[in-house]
Amino acid sequence: MNEIIARKKAGLKLTKAEIERVVRGVTTGEIPDYQITALLMAICFQGMDVEERSQLTRAMAESGQRLDFSGVKGIKVDKHSTGGVGDKTSLMLAPWLAAAGRKVPMISGRGLGFTGGTLDKLAAIPGYFFEHEQVKLSAHLNATGCFIIGQSADIAPADKKIYALRDVTATVDEISLITASILSKKLTEDLDVLVMDVKCGSGAFMQNLEDARALATSIANTANKAGVKTTCLITAMDFPLGRFTGNTIETWEAFEFCKPNGVYFETAVKLYVKKAKLSREQMLVASLVEITVELAVAMLDPTSRTNKTARKKATDKLMELWQNGSLRQRMETWVKAQQGDVAGLEKKGEQILKAFATNDSKTVHNYRAPAAGFFAHADSRAIGNLMVDLGAGRKKSTDTVVDQVSLEMLKYPGEAVKKGESILRIYKEDLNANDRKQVDNICKTALKLSKARPKIAKNILARI
Repeated sequence: MNEIIARKKAGLKLTKAEIERVVRGVTTGEIPDYQITALLMAICFQGMDVEERSQLTRAMAESGQRLDFSGVKGIKVDKHSTGGVGDKTSLMLAPWLAAAGRKVPMISGRGLGFTGGTLDKLAAIPGYFFEHEQVKLSAHLNATGCFIIGQSADIAPADKKIYALRDVTATVDEISLITASILSKKLTEDLDVLVMDVKCGSGAFMQNLEDARALATSIANTANKAGVKTTCLITAMDFPLGRFTGNTIETWEAFEFCKPNGVYFETAVKLYVKKAKLSREQMLVASLVEITVELAVAMLDPTSRTNKTARKKATDKLMELWQNGSLRQRMETWVKAQQGDVAGLEKKGEQILKAFATNDSKTVHNYRAPAAGFFAHADSRAIGNLMVDLGAGRKKSTDTVVDQVSLEMLKYPGEAVKKGESILRIYKEDLNANDRKQVDNICKTALKLSKARPKIAKNILARI
């Protein structure tokens, strides 16, 4: 192992045998953490070529159990995000595609660094059970059309160990490691179609479009080579996605999103049907709505990227399922099938919303604009790290997540702001003076106002 680390540190290409040796040693525990992290750091500095990347992905996928859904009829689809702030789209997409007749076997991860994790959001639902037995997973797909679970000890175990170490050793943002981590799990799911949401901006691992394209191309090429039809959407992450950030409140927002005729649905109607101007309330959720719809369309019909007729048909189908209540009903059916208490989640969410609505001085802190201007930029990475500091994420792999810590955005990108107006607010049950000071200090540099109305980037930056 020492020689392998030295070879990669020197920029040499690792052989198939060496990569398999590393993955086997990670899986069995033979290689100690300090040597694994040394190799991860060497890879971050030196990178891996396409062949190394493919070999690492394959070896990690084969390090444990591969799921077999050959007995489940239907097209199997999944979506994965490279991680952002406020990103809860998986929670809506799984039941939406299931309601549309697809099968969605989704293996998700917990928070990684400043980004939130789907598993951490689902853990906020009382009783939600992440079960992994093949027979029960097949039953879930046949009965409800979807499931969302985490990695068991048997599913890509090498990735699970490496994933946890990357989180706490500043080795998260390297393209080969991201590609192998994502696809090693996805290739165990027996998928037909995969849609990747590659985030780009201050709140993403890829902070510029060039790097995001490189990652998207890496993922698409590796997955398509493995026989999974893959599309990548590059989406903006310079502002938190949606109105809320935090595990309980994001999961509550996902349920609220799925309601027919609510603000999220009405926003979609204006964007995709009426082509009408959005209200202020709708502008606050517009990025979440557009990105979720675009991902859903790509998952339902991969040809929609280049075929206008296919795109309209897929969009119309999804809007119909949303409006007639099928989306909301399927979401509740799925969560209950995994023993989740929907009413319990809603009660937890309503407690936070009540505190926000009354600006409860004991639990809520507002960050107010120091001057008048237009809301021009949010350093979403800084906001994500702030949420971690407040307990909503992990600094160490063993940290416990406090799921009730919440953030609400009160201004949308480009909106005019008066001096003293609140731009965002934080909820925390044991909020103290140090927390308030930290929020103010971070927001002073993370939130930017401009004198002139800024040009805000589109939500969908590219399709690959």
